[in-house]
Amino acid sequence: MKPIKSSLNADLDTATGAAIDAEFNDVNDKAIALRVYAPTMVVDAPQRADGYLAENGVPVPDRRAADVSNRPGGPTANSYKCGAASTEIKLHRRSGVMPVWYLDEFKRVTVYPRNPARLAVEI
Repeated sequence: MKPIKSSLNADLDTATGAAIDAEFNDVNDKAIALRVYAPTMVVDAPQRADGYLAENGVPVPDRRAADVSNRPGGPTANSYKCGAASTEIKLHRRSGVMPVWYLDEFKRVTVYPRNPARLAVEI
């Protein structure tokens, strides 16, 4: 997958939105339950990660090479004994004060009942 460039602006341009939708269609087909399925969900992950880094006092220059992994939570019922299919996105931050995020990976994963949503931030 070629990395897709985006910023923290909530309004995505049409080219970026179309590129993200193409990746979604390759991995998700038409399913949306328990999955990352909209370009706005991709924009939400880096916004939450930047907020997390700011709350924990990480200086802006140190945030330059942050990696974010985001996965939705699992099903709430135990009817999924062996887990359900979901998607996970991985993003990488470049630059300093005006962050630019790249969607590096979009893959199918298994989530189990009552697993919480995961937002992992690495520097």
